[in-house]
Amino acid sequence: MADFIGTTSSNDAKIKKGKEKELQAYIDENEYGDATPVIENGTISVYGYDWVTPYARGSDGSAEVAIDEVSFFKGLSPFIAEPLTVQMIGATKCRFPLSAWEIKVWPSGKVQTNGFKLD
Repeated sequence: MADFIGTTSSNDAKIKKGKEKELQAYIDENEYGDATPVIENGTISVYGYDWVTPYARGSDGSAEVAIDEVSFFKGLSPFIAEPLTVQMIGATKCRFPLSAWEIKVWPSGKVQTNGFKLD
């Protein structure tokens, strides 16, 4: 079986004033692999050489259960001051079908997804 190879990138969305520590605590609740949300200079971005798939940490600290990406990103909405747009693309052995997905999160809690992904 071939491995899925993905890439993730996003804009730098401003974080609401005074919410950085709370946002970092929310991010630290999960494991992410090689595509991780990063907080720098009052902004959040998501990038890496993987598809964003958050995993809840078990009682022993290990990653256990995959979390629905839409639910995870919706959870970012109380912390951001402007929309966050995350784009992911990937394939297995660089062949068809490609998976491409964009998720946009607004501070209001609205989440919009576009694209197609291999489940």
